[in-house]
Amino acid sequence: MRILAPTYVHPSRHHIRTVAFGNIFDELEKREGLEVTWVIFQPDRTGDSEAGGARILDIHGHADAVSLLESAAPDGILVTSTADIIQHSFCIAARHLKIPVFSLYVYGTAVGAAGTPARPAASNVLNKLLSDRMTTDTAGQSRPFRRVGFVMYKARFMLRTMLRAGAGVPASASAVLRHMLMYALGKLSRYNELADCHFLPDDSWIPVLEGLGISRDDMFVTGNPYWENFGELGAPRPAKAPGDPADVLIVTDSLMGHNYWTEGQSDEFILGLVSGLSGDTSLRITVKIHPSSEDMQYYERLLEGRGIRILQQEKIPDIIRNFDIAVSFGNTTAQTQVLASGTRLVVVETGSDLPAPPLYAEGAASGLVAGCKLDGVAGAVRDLLGAGVEVSGELDLRRREMFPATGASSSRIASVVAERLGR
Repeated sequence: MRILAPTYVHPSRHHIRTVAFGNIFDELEKREGLEVTWVIFQPDRTGDSEAGGARILDIHGHADAVSLLESAAPDGILVTSTADIIQHSFCIAARHLKIPVFSLYVYGTAVGAAGTPARPAASNVLNKLLSDRMTTDTAGQSRPFRRVGFVMYKARFMLRTMLRAGAGVPASASAVLRHMLMYALGKLSRYNELADCHFLPDDSWIPVLEGLGISRDDMFVTGNPYWENFGELGAPRPAKAPGDPADVLIVTDSLMGHNYWTEGQSDEFILGLVSGLSGDTSLRITVKIHPSSEDMQYYERLLEGRGIRILQQEKIPDIIRNFDIAVSFGNTTAQTQVLASGTRLVVVETGSDLPAPPLYAEGAASGLVAGCKLDGVAGAVRDLLGAGVEVSGELDLRRREMFPATGASSSRIASVVAERLGR
Protein backbone atom coordinates (compact mmCIF):
# COMPACT_ATOMS: atom_id res chain seq x y z
CA MET A 1 0.00 0.00 0.00
CA ARG A 2 1.33 3.44 -0.97
CA ILE A 3 0.09 6.54 0.87
CA LEU A 4 1.09 10.13 0.12
CA ALA A 5 0.74 12.99 2.62
CA PRO A 6 1.48 16.69 1.96
CA THR A 7 2.90 18.61 4.92
CA TYR A 8 4.50 21.99 5.63
CA VAL A 9 6.30 20.50 8.66
CA HIS A 10 9.09 17.95 8.24
CA PRO A 11 7.87 14.54 9.50
CA SER A 12 10.75 14.37 11.98
CA ARG A 13 9.30 17.34 13.91
CA HIS A 14 6.60 17.09 16.57
CA HIS A 15 3.40 18.60 15.16
CA ILE A 16 -0.30 17.72 15.16
CA ARG A 17 -0.14 16.64 11.52
CA THR A 18 3.04 14.55 11.76
CA VAL A 19 2.04 12.86 15.02
CA ALA A 20 -1.52 12.02 13.93
CA PHE A 21 -0.46 10.82 10.49
CA GLY A 22 2.44 8.88 11.98
CA ASN A 23 0.08 7.01 14.31
CA ILE A 24 -2.15 6.11 11.37
CA PHE A 25 0.84 4.92 9.34
CA ASP A 26 1.98 2.73 12.24
CA GLU A 27 -1.41 1.00 12.27
CA LEU A 28 -1.44 0.56 8.50
CA GLU A 29 2.05 -0.94 8.66
CA LYS A 30 0.73 -3.64 10.99
CA ARG A 31 -1.80 -4.72 8.38
CA GLU A 32 0.49 -5.00 5.35
CA GLY A 33 3.54 -3.48 3.74
CA LEU A 34 3.31 0.29 3.63
CA GLU A 35 5.20 2.85 1.55
CA VAL A 36 4.83 6.42 2.81
CA THR A 37 5.63 9.50 0.75
CA TRP A 38 5.65 12.90 2.44
CA VAL A 39 5.55 15.99 0.21
CA ILE A 40 7.19 18.98 1.93
CA PHE A 41 5.87 22.40 0.91
CA GLN A 42 8.11 25.17 2.23
CA PRO A 43 9.52 28.35 0.63
CA ASP A 44 13.06 26.92 0.46
CA ARG A 45 14.12 24.02 -1.71
CA THR A 46 15.00 21.02 0.46
CA GLY A 47 15.61 18.34 -2.17
CA ASP A 48 14.25 14.81 -2.09
CA SER A 49 15.40 12.48 0.67
CA GLU A 50 14.43 9.59 2.93
CA ALA A 51 13.74 9.56 6.67
CA GLY A 52 12.36 6.93 8.99
CA GLY A 53 11.77 4.53 6.12
CA ALA A 54 9.63 7.07 4.23
CA ARG A 55 10.30 8.91 1.00
CA ILE A 56 10.33 12.72 1.26
CA LEU A 57 9.67 14.79 -1.85
CA ASP A 58 10.35 18.50 -2.24
CA ILE A 59 7.35 20.15 -3.89
CA HIS A 60 9.68 22.47 -5.81
CA GLY A 61 10.74 19.50 -7.94
CA HIS A 62 7.29 19.30 -9.54
CA ALA A 63 5.33 21.83 -11.57
CA ASP A 64 1.90 20.76 -10.36
CA ALA A 65 0.10 18.18 -8.22
CA VAL A 66 -1.06 16.08 -11.17
CA SER A 67 2.47 15.42 -12.44
CA LEU A 68 3.68 14.74 -8.89
CA LEU A 69 0.95 12.17 -8.25
CA GLU A 70 1.56 10.54 -11.61
CA SER A 71 5.21 10.16 -10.66
CA ALA A 72 4.67 9.01 -7.05
CA ALA A 73 1.72 6.73 -7.96
CA PRO A 74 0.11 6.50 -4.49
CA ASP A 75 -2.89 4.30 -3.79
CA GLY A 76 -4.38 6.99 -1.53
CA ILE A 77 -3.75 10.48 -0.17
CA LEU A 78 -4.02 11.57 3.47
CA VAL A 79 -4.71 15.25 4.22
CA THR A 80 -6.12 17.34 7.04
CA SER A 81 -9.51 18.98 6.65
CA THR A 82 -8.24 22.55 6.29
CA ALA A 83 -8.44 23.75 2.71
CA ASP A 84 -4.98 25.30 2.40
CA ILE A 85 -4.06 25.86 -1.22
CA ILE A 86 -1.51 23.03 -1.51
CA GLN A 87 -3.75 20.38 0.05
CA HIS A 88 -6.61 21.66 -2.12
CA SER A 89 -4.40 21.29 -5.19
CA PHE A 90 -3.61 17.68 -4.30
CA CYS A 91 -7.31 16.95 -3.81
CA ILE A 92 -8.09 18.40 -7.27
CA ALA A 93 -5.33 16.30 -8.82
CA ALA A 94 -6.40 13.17 -6.95
CA ARG A 95 -9.98 13.53 -8.15
CA HIS A 96 -8.72 13.94 -11.72
CA LEU A 97 -6.58 10.80 -11.39
CA LYS A 98 -9.25 8.90 -9.41
CA ILE A 99 -7.02 8.46 -6.35
CA PRO A 100 -8.98 8.24 -3.04
CA VAL A 101 -8.51 11.15 -0.61
CA PHE A 102 -8.77 10.58 3.16
CA SER A 103 -9.31 13.71 5.27
CA LEU A 104 -8.60 13.97 9.01
CA TYR A 105 -10.55 16.52 11.08
CA VAL A 106 -8.59 17.64 14.13
CA TYR A 107 -11.30 19.55 16.01
CA GLY A 108 -15.08 19.47 16.31
CA THR A 109 -17.16 22.29 14.83
CA ALA A 110 -17.36 24.10 18.18
CA VAL A 111 -13.62 24.78 18.22
CA GLY A 112 -11.64 26.76 15.69
CA ALA A 113 -8.21 25.60 14.69
CA ALA A 114 -5.60 26.62 17.25
CA GLY A 115 -4.25 30.05 16.43
CA THR A 116 -7.20 30.97 14.20
CA PRO A 117 -9.25 34.01 15.23
CA ALA A 118 -12.99 34.19 14.71
CA ARG A 119 -12.62 37.46 12.73
CA PRO A 120 -9.03 38.42 12.02
CA ALA A 121 -8.32 42.12 12.19
CA ALA A 122 -7.32 43.83 8.96
CA SER A 123 -3.94 44.68 10.51
CA ASN A 124 -3.24 41.00 11.19
CA VAL A 125 -4.14 40.07 7.59
CA LEU A 126 -1.69 42.67 6.29
CA ASN A 127 1.03 41.66 8.76
CA LYS A 128 0.57 38.03 7.76
CA LEU A 129 0.96 38.68 4.04
CA LEU A 130 3.93 41.04 4.44
CA SER A 131 5.74 38.93 7.03
CA ASP A 132 9.39 38.10 6.37
CA ARG A 133 9.14 34.64 7.93
CA MET A 134 6.97 31.51 8.09
CA THR A 135 5.74 29.96 11.34
CA THR A 136 8.29 27.15 11.05
CA ASP A 137 11.26 29.42 10.24
CA THR A 138 14.30 30.15 12.35
CA ALA A 139 15.73 33.67 12.52
CA GLY A 140 18.28 32.87 9.81
CA GLN A 141 15.59 32.02 7.25
CA SER A 142 13.73 35.32 7.33
CA ARG A 143 13.90 37.69 4.38
CA PRO A 144 11.70 40.54 3.07
CA PHE A 145 8.27 39.46 1.77
CA ARG A 146 9.08 35.79 2.33
CA ARG A 147 5.49 34.83 3.12
CA VAL A 148 3.76 36.67 0.29
CA GLY A 149 6.33 35.28 -2.13
CA PHE A 150 5.45 31.75 -1.07
CA VAL A 151 1.72 32.53 -1.30
CA MET A 152 2.28 33.49 -4.94
CA TYR A 153 4.23 30.27 -5.53
CA LYS A 154 1.36 28.22 -4.11
CA ALA A 155 -1.15 30.12 -6.26
CA ARG A 156 0.85 29.27 -9.39
CA PHE A 157 1.03 25.64 -8.25
CA MET A 158 -2.76 25.46 -7.91
CA LEU A 159 -3.28 27.19 -11.27
CA ARG A 160 -0.98 24.76 -13.07
CA THR A 161 -2.67 21.84 -11.29
CA MET A 162 -6.15 22.90 -12.39
CA LEU A 163 -5.02 23.46 -15.97
CA ARG A 164 -3.31 20.06 -16.02
CA ALA A 165 -6.52 18.51 -14.63
CA GLY A 166 -8.49 19.88 -17.57
CA ALA A 167 -10.08 23.03 -16.17
CA GLY A 168 -10.20 26.04 -18.47
CA VAL A 169 -8.11 29.16 -17.95
CA PRO A 170 -11.00 31.41 -16.78
CA ALA A 171 -12.32 28.81 -14.31
CA SER A 172 -8.83 28.04 -13.00
CA ALA A 173 -7.86 31.69 -12.54
CA SER A 174 -11.18 32.46 -10.83
CA ALA A 175 -10.79 29.52 -8.42
CA VAL A 176 -7.23 30.52 -7.50
CA LEU A 177 -8.16 34.17 -6.90
CA ARG A 178 -11.13 33.15 -4.75
CA HIS A 179 -8.96 30.79 -2.71
CA MET A 180 -6.30 33.45 -2.17
CA LEU A 181 -8.93 35.96 -1.03
CA MET A 182 -10.35 33.52 1.51
CA TYR A 183 -6.81 32.80 2.75
CA ALA A 184 -6.03 36.50 3.15
CA LEU A 185 -9.25 37.05 5.11
CA GLY A 186 -8.73 33.98 7.30
CA LYS A 187 -11.94 32.42 6.00
CA LEU A 188 -10.74 29.18 4.45
CA SER A 189 -13.20 26.40 5.18
CA ARG A 190 -12.40 23.83 7.87
CA TYR A 191 -13.96 21.01 5.88
CA ASN A 192 -12.81 19.23 2.73
CA GLU A 193 -15.61 18.70 0.23
CA LEU A 194 -13.24 16.96 -2.22
CA ALA A 195 -12.34 14.11 0.15
CA ASP A 196 -13.70 10.60 -0.32
CA CYS A 197 -13.56 9.75 3.41
CA HIS A 198 -13.91 12.07 6.39
CA PHE A 199 -12.41 11.00 9.75
CA LEU A 200 -14.15 13.02 12.47
CA PRO A 201 -13.17 13.64 16.11
CA ASP A 202 -16.82 13.69 17.17
CA ASP A 203 -20.29 13.77 15.62
CA SER A 204 -20.57 17.58 15.46
CA TRP A 205 -19.42 17.62 11.84
CA ILE A 206 -22.07 15.19 10.59
CA PRO A 207 -24.95 17.68 10.02
CA VAL A 208 -22.52 20.21 8.51
CA LEU A 209 -21.14 17.74 5.98
CA GLU A 210 -24.57 16.30 5.22
CA GLY A 211 -25.73 19.84 4.47
CA LEU A 212 -22.94 20.02 1.86
CA GLY A 213 -24.27 16.90 0.18
CA ILE A 214 -21.62 14.53 1.54
CA SER A 215 -22.88 11.01 2.13
CA ARG A 216 -23.12 9.75 5.70
CA ASP A 217 -21.46 6.56 4.47
CA ASP A 218 -18.28 8.55 3.85
CA MET A 219 -18.10 9.93 7.41
CA PHE A 220 -16.43 8.03 10.24
CA VAL A 221 -16.37 9.19 13.87
CA THR A 222 -12.94 7.91 14.88
CA GLY A 223 -11.67 10.36 17.49
CA ASN A 224 -8.41 12.23 16.96
CA PRO A 225 -5.27 10.05 16.67
CA TYR A 226 -3.10 12.96 17.81
CA TRP A 227 -4.43 12.66 21.36
CA GLU A 228 -4.13 8.89 21.75
CA ASN A 229 -0.52 8.97 22.99
CA PHE A 230 -1.39 11.08 26.01
CA GLY A 231 -1.31 8.33 28.62
CA GLU A 232 -3.24 8.34 31.89
CA LEU A 233 -5.52 11.26 32.65
CA GLY A 234 -4.38 12.91 35.86
CA ALA A 235 -5.96 13.94 39.14
CA PRO A 236 -5.42 17.50 40.45
CA ARG A 237 -2.53 18.11 42.82
CA PRO A 238 -3.23 19.17 46.42
CA ALA A 239 -3.46 22.88 47.17
CA LYS A 240 -0.29 24.67 48.33
CA ALA A 241 0.04 27.06 51.24
CA PRO A 242 1.32 30.62 50.62
CA GLY A 243 5.10 30.62 50.26
CA ASP A 244 5.41 26.90 49.54
CA PRO A 245 7.89 26.26 46.69
CA ALA A 246 6.17 25.57 43.38
CA ASP A 247 7.36 24.57 39.92
CA VAL A 248 5.80 26.69 37.17
CA LEU A 249 5.77 25.76 33.47
CA ILE A 250 5.29 28.69 31.08
CA VAL A 251 3.67 27.28 27.93
CA THR A 252 4.09 29.75 25.07
CA ASP A 253 2.02 30.33 21.95
CA SER A 254 3.58 31.33 18.62
CA LEU A 255 1.69 34.62 18.33
CA MET A 256 4.70 36.26 16.72
CA GLY A 257 5.02 33.45 14.18
CA HIS A 258 1.33 33.79 13.33
CA ASN A 259 1.73 37.58 13.06
CA TYR A 260 -0.52 38.64 15.91
CA TRP A 261 2.55 40.25 17.48
CA THR A 262 5.59 42.04 16.19
CA GLU A 263 8.92 40.94 17.61
CA GLY A 264 8.88 43.98 19.87
CA GLN A 265 5.45 43.09 21.24
CA SER A 266 6.57 39.51 21.82
CA ASP A 267 9.72 40.67 23.63
CA GLU A 268 7.72 42.97 25.89
CA PHE A 269 5.10 40.36 26.80
CA ILE A 270 7.48 37.44 27.41
CA LEU A 271 9.86 39.55 29.49
CA GLY A 272 6.94 40.98 31.44
CA LEU A 273 5.59 37.49 32.11
CA VAL A 274 8.94 36.12 33.26
CA SER A 275 9.68 39.19 35.39
CA GLY A 276 6.25 39.05 37.00
CA LEU A 277 6.72 35.44 38.06
CA SER A 278 10.37 35.91 39.06
CA GLY A 279 9.29 38.45 41.64
CA ASP A 280 8.06 35.54 43.79
CA THR A 281 11.27 33.70 44.71
CA SER A 282 9.34 30.59 45.74
CA LEU A 283 8.28 30.01 42.12
CA ARG A 284 10.73 27.97 40.02
CA ILE A 285 10.22 28.78 36.33
CA THR A 286 10.68 26.65 33.20
CA VAL A 287 9.65 27.75 29.70
CA LYS A 288 8.20 25.31 27.14
CA ILE A 289 8.04 26.63 23.56
CA HIS A 290 6.26 25.17 20.52
CA PRO A 291 8.22 22.26 18.98
CA SER A 292 7.85 23.38 15.36
CA SER A 293 6.45 26.94 15.25
CA GLU A 294 8.89 28.81 17.52
CA ASP A 295 12.61 29.53 17.37
CA MET A 296 14.81 28.33 20.25
CA GLN A 297 17.48 30.90 19.38
CA TYR A 298 14.97 33.73 19.87
CA TYR A 299 14.10 32.58 23.40
CA GLU A 300 17.73 31.92 24.33
CA ARG A 301 18.62 35.46 23.32
CA LEU A 302 15.60 36.98 25.04
CA LEU A 303 16.07 35.14 28.35
CA GLU A 304 19.88 35.11 28.43
CA GLY A 305 21.34 35.44 31.91
CA ARG A 306 18.11 34.70 33.77
CA GLY A 307 18.92 31.07 34.60
CA ILE A 308 15.65 29.83 33.13
CA ARG A 309 15.49 26.41 31.49
CA ILE A 310 13.91 26.40 28.01
CA LEU A 311 12.33 23.23 26.60
CA GLN A 312 11.19 22.66 23.02
CA GLN A 313 11.10 19.08 21.75
CA GLU A 314 9.89 17.61 25.05
CA LYS A 315 6.24 16.56 24.96
CA ILE A 316 3.74 18.02 27.42
CA PRO A 317 2.42 14.60 28.54
CA ASP A 318 5.98 13.50 29.37
CA ILE A 319 6.89 16.52 31.50
CA ILE A 320 3.72 18.05 32.94
CA ARG A 321 3.76 15.85 36.07
CA ASN A 322 6.96 17.62 37.10
CA PHE A 323 5.11 20.92 37.54
CA ASP A 324 2.56 22.21 40.02
CA ILE A 325 0.97 24.74 37.67
CA ALA A 326 1.20 26.01 34.09
CA VAL A 327 0.97 29.58 32.83
CA SER A 328 0.04 30.21 29.21
CA PHE A 329 -1.47 32.68 26.76
CA GLY A 330 -3.14 32.60 23.36
CA ASN A 331 -4.62 29.27 22.22
CA THR A 332 -2.55 26.09 21.92
CA THR A 333 -3.16 22.35 22.01
CA ALA A 334 -0.68 22.28 24.89
CA GLN A 335 -3.25 24.06 27.07
CA THR A 336 -5.71 21.24 26.43
CA GLN A 337 -3.06 18.68 27.38
CA VAL A 338 -2.30 20.56 30.59
CA LEU A 339 -5.97 20.50 31.60
CA ALA A 340 -6.37 16.84 30.67
CA SER A 341 -3.51 16.03 33.04
CA GLY A 342 -5.37 17.69 35.92
CA THR A 343 -2.77 20.46 36.20
CA ARG A 344 -3.83 23.97 37.16
CA LEU A 345 -3.60 26.55 34.36
CA VAL A 346 -3.37 30.36 34.50
CA VAL A 347 -4.17 32.02 31.15
CA VAL A 348 -2.80 35.54 30.71
CA GLU A 349 -4.79 37.98 28.58
CA THR A 350 -3.16 39.17 25.35
CA GLY A 351 -5.96 41.14 23.71
CA SER A 352 -5.93 38.77 20.72
CA ASP A 353 -9.27 37.55 19.37
CA LEU A 354 -8.64 33.83 19.80
CA PRO A 355 -11.12 31.09 20.71
CA ALA A 356 -10.69 29.09 23.89
CA PRO A 357 -8.98 25.71 23.43
CA PRO A 358 -10.78 22.38 24.03
CA LEU A 359 -11.41 21.57 27.73
CA TYR A 360 -11.08 25.24 28.75
CA ALA A 361 -14.73 25.67 29.78
CA GLU A 362 -14.84 22.32 31.60
CA GLY A 363 -11.52 23.08 33.31
CA ALA A 364 -12.75 26.47 34.48
CA ALA A 365 -15.91 24.91 35.92
CA SER A 366 -13.72 22.49 37.88
CA GLY A 367 -11.54 25.24 39.34
CA LEU A 368 -8.49 24.30 37.26
CA VAL A 369 -8.35 27.53 35.25
CA ALA A 370 -7.85 31.18 36.17
CA GLY A 371 -7.47 34.19 33.90
CA CYS A 372 -5.48 37.33 34.65
CA LYS A 373 -3.80 40.38 33.20
CA LEU A 374 -0.05 40.42 32.73
CA ASP A 375 0.65 42.60 35.76
CA GLY A 376 -1.29 40.23 38.03
CA VAL A 377 0.20 36.91 36.96
CA ALA A 378 2.14 36.09 40.16
CA GLY A 379 -0.90 36.73 42.34
CA ALA A 380 -3.11 34.64 40.05
CA VAL A 381 -0.63 31.76 40.23
CA ARG A 382 -0.50 31.85 44.03
CA ASP A 383 -4.30 32.11 44.31
CA LEU A 384 -4.85 29.14 42.00
CA LEU A 385 -2.17 27.06 43.73
CA GLY A 386 -3.99 27.57 47.02
CA ALA A 387 -7.48 26.89 45.68
CA GLY A 388 -9.26 23.58 45.97
CA VAL A 389 -9.96 21.73 42.73
CA GLU A 390 -12.54 19.05 42.02
CA VAL A 391 -12.73 17.53 38.56
CA SER A 392 -16.33 17.69 37.38
CA GLY A 393 -18.04 14.78 35.71
CA GLU A 394 -18.32 16.90 32.57
CA LEU A 395 -14.56 17.48 32.40
CA ASP A 396 -13.81 13.82 33.07
CA LEU A 397 -16.26 12.68 30.37
CA ARG A 398 -15.03 15.22 27.83
CA ARG A 399 -11.36 14.41 28.25
CA ARG A 400 -12.01 10.68 28.01
CA GLU A 401 -13.86 11.32 24.76
CA MET A 402 -11.00 13.43 23.41
CA PHE A 403 -8.11 11.22 24.50
CA PRO A 404 -8.68 7.69 23.16
CA ALA A 405 -6.69 4.71 24.32
CA THR A 406 -3.37 4.27 22.53
CA GLY A 407 -4.02 3.05 18.99
CA ALA A 408 -7.81 3.18 19.26
CA SER A 409 -8.40 6.10 16.89
CA SER A 410 -5.65 5.37 14.38
CA SER A 411 -6.65 1.69 14.29
CA ARG A 412 -10.21 2.60 13.28
CA ILE A 413 -8.89 4.96 10.61
CA ALA A 414 -6.45 2.35 9.28
CA SER A 415 -9.27 -0.18 8.98
CA VAL A 416 -11.34 2.20 6.85
CA VAL A 417 -8.36 3.12 4.66
CA ALA A 418 -7.49 -0.54 4.08
CA GLU A 419 -11.11 -1.40 3.28
CA ARG A 420 -11.56 1.52 0.88
CA LEU A 421 -8.34 0.62 -0.93
CA GLY A 422 -9.44 -3.00 -1.22
CA ARG A 423 -6.77 -4.36 1.10
